[in-house]
Amino acid sequence: MRLITDFKRKLRKEIGARLAQLRETLELSKNKMAGKINISRAAFQRNEEGQWFPEYSTLVKLSSVFGVSLDWLLVNKGPMYYKQKIAETEKTDDDSVKSRNGSLVMREEYRDLLDNLEKYPVLRYEVLLQVQKFLENKQGQPGPVQAKEQES
Repeated sequence: MRLITDFKRKLRKEIGARLAQLRETLELSKNKMAGKINISRAAFQRNEEGQWFPEYSTLVKLSSVFGVSLDWLLVNKGPMYYKQKIAETEKTDDDSVKSRNGSLVMREEYRDLLDNLEKYPVLRYEVLLQVQKFLENKQGQPGPVQAKEQES
């Protein structure tokens, strides 16, 4: 139980540090930042100091008002803003999307699905996380079906 508590505390602190980084990048005071996402200054300060996890509605507002990537905010993956994330991808000849380092390949229909999930950032984050895990497993090692086929 202590391990889980320590993990939660560390995660709150890391998210809070990224909130502070975002606020400083935007050159906003805590009061103005809180006002723009429609929460109290005290609530924003507690989030930034890592005392509280940001509420779902706060995450949605950060994403929609400032274009913040929840991948970056929650787990420190990728760029701070969605626009930067989109700029880092380029179309390929086979209707897939590859990141500049070639680590992510995505078909157009999956891209459409993720674009529609913009309305639900936390759900979008979960879908992206599962896709990333799937792709890493697929690239790194054969799945159970592929391993059986190779044995035959």
